[in-house]
Amino acid sequence: MTHPANITTSNANRYVRYGLSLSQQVLRALEKRGIYCQPSVSIEHQHLARRYVLRGVESGGAVADMGRYCAYLDGEGNPALWLQHIDSISGNGRHAIVIAPELVRIEMLRIAIPTNWPSRGSG
Repeated sequence: MTHPANITTSNANRYVRYGLSLSQQVLRALEKRGIYCQPSVSIEHQHLARRYVLRGVESGGAVADMGRYCAYLDGEGNPALWLQHIDSISGNGRHAIVIAPELVRIEMLRIAIPTNWPSRGSG
């Protein structure tokens, strides 16, 4: 995973549109556990309202050792209103579609580190 401080200007647009850059190993581990997250944001035109809006999909899930989730806030930091709630049998996938003139994406990744791993300070 790339640390946010190491993001160059040329890669900034990719991060804005698609979210965190995760290694293939992490993506495969998430897929193996059935955790699906869609952090991409798109620009949509609302013809009747004659305006452009941002569209995101709240999605993600977790199991005991790993989790990933993508949520959205409006421009003032409040939870974005859902355009469409997605009913699903599984909790690890798409939850809702949000549309707003301004969106703040919150993307989280949790990986449990085994207790027997050596710490940075040890030999």
